[in-house]
Amino acid sequence: MNIYIAAFLLSSLVFFIIYGISKNLKLLDYPNRSRKLHLKPTPYTGGVAILIINILLIKITNYDIQIKNLIILSSTIVLLGFLDDKYNLQVPLRVFFQVACIFLIIQQGFFVTNLGKIFSIQEISLGTFSVIFTIICVAIIMNGFNYLDGIDGLASSLFLNSLMLTGIFLFLQQSFLHDIKEILVLISIPVITFFLFNIKFLKLPKLFLGDNGSLLIGAILSFLLIYISQNKKLLEPALIIWVVGFIFFDFFSTNISRILKKKTAFIPGTDHLHFFLKKKIGLCKTLFLLNFLNILISFYGYIIWFFFGNLFSLINFIICAISYLILFNKINFKKII
Repeated sequence: MNIYIAAFLLSSLVFFIIYGISKNLKLLDYPNRSRKLHLKPTPYTGGVAILIINILLIKITNYDIQIKNLIILSSTIVLLGFLDDKYNLQVPLRVFFQVACIFLIIQQGFFVTNLGKIFSIQEISLGTFSVIFTIICVAIIMNGFNYLDGIDGLASSLFLNSLMLTGIFLFLQQSFLHDIKEILVLISIPVITFFLFNIKFLKLPKLFLGDNGSLLIGAILSFLLIYISQNKKLLEPALIIWVVGFIFFDFFSTNISRILKKKTAFIPGTDHLHFFLKKKIGLCKTLFLLNFLNILISFYGYIIWFFFGNLFSLINFIICAISYLILFNKINFKKII
């Protein structure tokens, strides 16, 4: 049997089992009037299922030891997210344990050691700042996915979107090695399966990612990009940042906007672009628009990088982040729900 078909069948089986267990154990996300507007209690264990599937896939794949360690150590992130889902941890405690989990994975060789050849043929080394810089970058993407997990299918589709863009960039740079292709495809299959369950495709039972899932896919994507750009050196850092451009811009703008309005950052709220768009144009159009926006931003970044180089790419990334913030602040989020 083809390994990809086997992975999909295995994923489907695990999701059905996790759904049944979650219902029996009452691991459910209950509706409320503020933010959670789903119609009935829904299991929040999507991330647990994705982790279990990836651990099982390790047994039938030829992943190198670093990728295997990444998947195994990601269990700490899932555990943290699961505890947050169940007990609603305070922000300082949540941040502390996120940093600890990220640091644990960094010790396996996943960290940003340089920013690429920005000013000359010499790579700009981060030196002793590399660990701190990596923690900040990974934490931003992890929590960015957590922010985007407010409507069905958004976080998982953007994860798949970013993996696809990574594959396209590798192909365009003639760096799409067979082992990298297998990693990207197999990592995507459990999330594709989750997406189908999350949107109740063909009346499948519904699951949510939960914090355990949104933090997991954010961490996996972050460390895969580090692996590709730093460990394998297949893509320049100034290029690969664009595949998570929208995730970064949205997280950055949401928190800066809250600070400017003297609100507390890093807490759940309805002041997110996806909530606004869902009310205005509906779920399907919102998913399409935001995924298309991520593609548009990424290819804009690729064109800038290809024709003008690393330095101009980084400058444009900063300009885009500021422009997104300005546009974000022009949206009136009042009475969205």
